[in-house]
Amino acid sequence: YICQLCGVKTRPDIKNQYHPKRPELDHIVPLSLGGEHTKQNTQCLCRQCNMTKNNTGVGDQLRLFG
Repeated sequence: YICQLCGVKTRPDIKNQYHPKRPELDHIVPLSLGGEHTKQNTQCLCRQCNMTKNNTGVGDQLRLFG
């Protein structure tokens, strides 16, 4: 799986849930900001990017990751 923000190849074989390269399912528009739990609103992120993104919206993602 490829992180959709930084492009790193994630490591689904990693068992440590806190490893920065572990893949995570991310909601593009966070559920807390009214996003839906749909395939169109999800993407794969590495844990590091997902933790950095947290509850930002799409416009904020562009500023964070250029």
